[in-house]
Amino acid sequence: MTHEAEKTLLSLLRVAFPDARSRPTPELARAVGAALPVVAQVQLFGTVLDAPVLEEAASHPSHPAWVLDYWVANTLHTRYGKGAHSFVAPQLLVRTALPPHGVRDQGTVIGVVRGADHLLPSVEAWNAKYSQRLGWLAGRVELVSSARWRGMLFGSVAVYLAHAETGAVGAYALEGGLATGEPAVAWLSGPTREWFAAQSWHQPSSVSSLRHVYEAQARIEGGVPREISINVRPSEYVREPVVRVRSSLSKVDDASQLVPASPATMVAESVMRVAAILDAEGRAEGPAKVLAEFGRELPWSVPPMVRE
Repeated sequence: MTHEAEKTLLSLLRVAFPDARSRPTPELARAVGAALPVVAQVQLFGTVLDAPVLEEAASHPSHPAWVLDYWVANTLHTRYGKGAHSFVAPQLLVRTALPPHGVRDQGTVIGVVRGADHLLPSVEAWNAKYSQRLGWLAGRVELVSSARWRGMLFGSVAVYLAHAETGAVGAYALEGGLATGEPAVAWLSGPTREWFAAQSWHQPSSVSSLRHVYEAQARIEGGVPREISINVRPSEYVREPVVRVRSSLSKVDDASQLVPASPATMVAESVMRVAAILDAEGRAEGPAKVLAEFGRELPWSVPPMVRE
């Protein structure tokens, strides 16, 4: 890959994912570039890119007692108003038990759950942040999250499940992650089954805002989240959401049959979707304008329509 192609890809990633905590690396840029459609690569770079050789997930140890189960999350994203669209994105998740203290990397069938990829890597970290607000200490905390595959992580919403002395889930927190892998912010829920509201404080894509308010709820059944609902409002003064996110989780019975999706492919698709939405809003320029056409060809329930 030429230096110019690398600069173009890093620029695209920063346009799509402008949060200051998002720090795309050259390795990520090369992997994402190679995951773009071949025709798009030729149009943007004049050639087909070679995918980099990334770290193998199998090099990390696995402790079966810490890996609890696997889930498929099918998430419906719906946006209203300018750039309106709707699409469903599937993702594999794993539920792991956090260590009492410290930072641990846990090998799983779908990749590595790294403690450093999350804001609260241990039970001790959870209690330090939330025990005073809750009025009790958690004895056990579980994490439902995506995993790092061959060195790459597609960040999304993760769920912390804090267990009270009774053994039941007494509280949970949602963690907002970035497509380039960094954790951004955690929101503590109110009582389980109730909606709670919190300011976003992160910008997962260029069509989102730090000022957005998230109204969220996780439906916990049998100690695991079965559904996560998020309504995104433009501010605390506006009641109608601009985005609705509904994620339904289904347990995987036979984890040996799982085939992890490439995070590079997921990031590449996200870049193309954002480009298509920006184009519908009249804001796509340069390489993003090129990728907008490919973004419109991805599966959509309702595609973003180009503004006349």
